[in-house]
Amino acid sequence: FDAMMPEAVERVELLKGPSALLNGAFPNGSIGGTVNITPKRAGDEPLLQFTPSYISNAQFGGHVDVGRRFGEKKEFGIRFNGVYRRGDTPIDHNSREARLATLGLDFRGDRLRLSSDLGYQEQDFEGARRKYQIAAGVPVPDEPDNTTNAFAPFSFNNPQVFYGTFRGEFDFIDAVTGFMAIGASQKRQQAVFAGSRTITDAQGTLSAQNGTQLAINQTAVSGEVGLRANLKTGPVGHQAVISHGRFHRETRLGSNPYAIPAS
Repeated sequence: FDAMMPEAVERVELLKGPSALLNGAFPNGSIGGTVNITPKRAGDEPLLQFTPSYISNAQFGGHVDVGRRFGEKKEFGIRFNGVYRRGDTPIDHNSREARLATLGLDFRGDRLRLSSDLGYQEQDFEGARRKYQIAAGVPVPDEPDNTTNAFAPFSFNNPQVFYGTFRGEFDFIDAVTGFMAIGASQKRQQAVFAGSRTITDAQGTLSAQNGTQLAINQTAVSGEVGLRANLKTGPVGHQAVISHGRFHRETRLGSNPYAIPAS
C-alpha cells in the first residue's frame, strides 16, 4: 500500500535478468532485475489537465496535472501533479484515502542539464481483507457475501512518504559527460495487519488469529557521481561509464502482537 502512486510517473521501465553490472547491487543484495521509474517533465506545449474520478461505491476524487516551460529556448520547465481521493469501497468497513503532491523542475542548456523532484504521498487504507483458510476435515462452506469483511475494523495501513532528488549533467566535450545525483526520502508508517483466519466448521465460524501492530520510521539517502564517454572504433559505437554510488538507509521499527476474537 506504500508503492509510488502512478499519477506522478511518466513511464516505468523493467529490465529483466541480472543487472548489477549496469546499476550496482541493491540494498537488499539482489543482483537481478531493475525497475526504473521516470518522473513527469514539462513538455514544450503548455498543459493544464484535471481528471475527476469515482470508484464504487462512494469514493470520489480528482487529479490535476500542470506543465509549463519558460525562457527564450524553453530552457526552464515545471510540472506539478496533485491527487486527492477519499471514500468507501463496496467491501464492508473498507475505505481508502489518498493524497499526492509532486513538483518536477528541470533546466535544459546547451551543455548543462539540471533536474529536481520533490514529492509527498500519503495513503490511509482501512479494513483490508486477508485470505481465509479451512481447517482439516471441514467441508467447504457456501461462498459468503462478497462484501463481508471479518477483519474490520481491526486492520489499517497509513504510510506517509516525503522525498527529494537533484540531478545534474555537464558535457565537457561532445563525447564526454559528467553527472551527479543525490536523493533523500523519509517514510513514516503506522499499521495494524490482521493475519489470515481459519474456518473451523461448516457454518463458517472463524477462529481467533493474531495480528500485528506496526510503526516504522525510515530515512534513506543516496548519491552518485561519474563520467560517461561515447567512443567509436570504426563502424562500432561504444559507451564507457565510470561512477561511484553510495546508499544509506536507517529503519526504526516497533511491533506488537494482538489477538482478533473468534466469530
